[in-house]
Amino acid sequence: MLKISLRVKGERLYLQATLPPKPTGQNLSDMDRATQKWKQQKIYLGLKVSPEGVRLAEAKAREISGMLLQNAFDWLDYWKPTEVKSSLPTVADWIAKAKEEFFSDRDSPSLRRTWRGHHDMV
Repeated sequence: MLKISLRVKGERLYLQATLPPKPTGQNLSDMDRATQKWKQQKIYLGLKVSPEGVRLAEAKAREISGMLLQNAFDWLDYWKPTEVKSSLPTVADWIAKAKEEFFSDRDSPSLRRTWRGHHDMV
């Protein structure tokens, strides 16, 4: 069995162990992953500190240890990659900017009606 520590942060439990690198946005082959170094990482379990939570966390630690020994550990079972938000403006951003500029130096009820009739899609 590999050493996996049970840790507490606030009122929540997590596991800490030397684990393989998390997958990146690139498609890394098994060979590429094998050359990357393992490091101390945390697995947040979403369990509260309680006798039942500790029992479940210990069981999860044994399960992960077994998977690591069998080279069957997959990060995607325990971690969801954060979505990378594009820095490029969306169409909605461009429309909002155009509307803001259109009304920046002039504004009237008739102009608002014209905008709604010609440009609002909703």
